[in-house]
Amino acid sequence: MDYPAENPPVQIYYQPTIPEGFPDLTPCHIFGLGEYRSKRKGRNEFSSKLIDFAKEDDLSEFEYFAPHVDWFIKNRFDGDISPDLVTVYPGHHGGYSDALVKVCKELESEYDIVYRELLSRTENRPQQKNYNRNKERWENQDGSISTTRSLSGETVLLLDDVTTSGASVTVGKNELEDAGANQAIGLCLGISKRSRSIYHHLKEATHTVGSVISDE
Repeated sequence: MDYPAENPPVQIYYQPTIPEGFPDLTPCHIFGLGEYRSKRKGRNEFSSKLIDFAKEDDLSEFEYFAPHVDWFIKNRFDGDISPDLVTVYPGHHGGYSDALVKVCKELESEYDIVYRELLSRTENRPQQKNYNRNKERWENQDGSISTTRSLSGETVLLLDDVTTSGASVTVGKNELEDAGANQAIGLCLGISKRSRSIYHHLKEATHTVGSVISDE
């Protein structure tokens, strides 16, 4: 499922800006497999398939996203940074997306990355799409997540479907590191064009996770 060398996917790096009022949070390094566009922004094939796969749990679309994930793992991680564990950010009513769990299990079978359910909901929250104001999105996630176990210096890959403000993945990242993870890195299938901070396209295989983070 490798991409041909002359046509790698254009992936994205995004570090959200945390609004005032959340002094205990530190930003998450978030990587995206592609740009997500809503219907209003002109939804493309990638975005339509993302909705079917991650939101509707149409697992037949896994074959479309598997090469994107495979290329990311093989080309974006280097010797300095590589994930020990992969986990899924829980849904707004708890539980985990079947589609994202399938991605995690595929990573576990293909690479030396262990899948664990490391985050859980302490209370249900409305869906993020119900909020237009950036700070409301952060307020909606803050305090609603906890870790399920202690960690001891691992690097965790935190998987989510789409990020707009970066609030969900950032809250999850901070919980994982508070539980003992050395580092938690976000990986989203899509990063919304509506993102409130500037994101960067990663057009070269030399743009690894380690090199991008060290440049910040």
